[in-house]
Amino acid sequence: MDNPYQSPTTSENPSAPTVEKRQQGDAFAAALKFGVKVQLSLLGLTILVLDGGVLTNQYATAMIGYWIAVAVLMVRRRDAPTRGDVVFLRYGNFALLVAAPLIAKVVYRVIGESPLRGLERWF
Repeated sequence: MDNPYQSPTTSENPSAPTVEKRQQGDAFAAALKFGVKVQLSLLGLTILVLDGGVLTNQYATAMIGYWIAVAVLMVRRRDAPTRGDVVFLRYGNFALLVAAPLIAKVVYRVIGESPLRGLERWF
């Protein structure tokens, strides 16, 4: 090292990802793959419930919320997900499936009930 003020580098290419960052990225990808499998399984189960599509609509809302949260996580912490991020990616579908109907009740109190369903309400 010629310059004593230069920080030491561990490799020839300082912009190359370190082993730790690669492992964190792999954990992120594995958790996301597991989350997608869980989401598709839950979607299949909600489609099979004979309730006129009510549970499927609620789960579709939860899916939208899940993917918005995933997009935020990927933008903010793609290279270094926290343990909570990985847990949410794996099991956040279950939490949102429970939370979506509860949140919908509050929203319907605020905007009012309507006999219209889904996109009919907005157009």
